[in-house]
Amino acid sequence: MRNQLCDARDNKDTWDWAVYSDKDIWVAHGKLVEDATPYLPSSFECPPCNPAEKISSGFKAWEYLTYVYGLLPALLRGVQDPSYYRNFCKLVVAVRMILQCCLPTMQLRIAHRLFVEHAEQFEKLYYQRRAKCLNFIHPCLHATSHTVPEASRVGPGTNSTQWAMENYIGNIMREMKQHFTSYTNC
Repeated sequence: MRNQLCDARDNKDTWDWAVYSDKDIWVAHGKLVEDATPYLPSSFECPPCNPAEKISSGFKAWEYLTYVYGLLPALLRGVQDPSYYRNFCKLVVAVRMILQCCLPTMQLRIAHRLFVEHAEQFEKLYYQRRAKCLNFIHPCLHATSHTVPEASRVGPGTNSTQWAMENYIGNIMREMKQHFTSYTNC
């Protein structure tokens, strides 16, 4: 019963997409991420830590961005089944496009197509669009299909996302050099 998350047809042993479910493979993957640090540009501020050791305890947003959209496409190649890998790469390309400061119209069209294709293929690949398995799909996955229309309306995500706002606030706080009284008026 423990291996069945949706119904009798869903068994963890059949999850061919869960390439890092084996602990040894996950630990080796974490070591690869850690070993990639010297090869990242110094402008990357905070390189990702070993995810096998810290993924749920202190991984910062910047580390996730670098890990998921920078390193993971290379590290999954040859490990992940090609259909899952191609689907993931569609997401990566679209996210990289949408996070640019300048969004050319042609790239917006491509990014939108990739986001929609990724969401549809994700539904087919990972849970076969079974209603009982909706717990596999997070609402933010569907939200990606609305990203480009929103970017067309409010501008690049780098200007309006929570990440940009938090980064801006952090920069202001560093400039003020008042880390212990950040929100008080003097």
